[in-house]
Amino acid sequence: MNSAVAIDPRAAHRTCDPVFEKVGLRCIRLKLARQCVSASVGTFFAADKVLLGWAMHHLEPLECEFEIVYDDGRTLAGEYRFQRRRTTRPALMAFVRRTLRGLCADTGKAAPMWGLIEGPHSFLAHYETEDFTSA
Repeated sequence: MNSAVAIDPRAAHRTCDPVFEKVGLRCIRLKLARQCVSASVGTFFAADKVLLGWAMHHLEPLECEFEIVYDDGRTLAGEYRFQRRRTTRPALMAFVRRTLRGLCADTGKAAPMWGLIEGPHSFLAHYETEDFTSA
């Protein structure tokens, strides 16, 4: 996997501003791979609830394509694999953060993610990757 990342020139003004808000989440689109099942939600918590519902009906691991759309139009996409066990729940938000941190470490073990124009450090600093609500 090529770890070279193109830097977005628009990112420079955000890092110079000492008081900036992270770019908010517009929606998360989920699509169950190899099936005509999809959903669009507004939070990572809601995405996990959809994934859990899908997992209840499948014994084999789920392969889900996701697309996270931010308020500024930036889109981050990838694939999330999940298998429900008794004690585990889907955690798309944790997967995205873990993948971005893996890209920061440049170990070559991070899952592929598309739409990352800025470096992963900058993305984590400027874009919401956490839910602040649980509903």
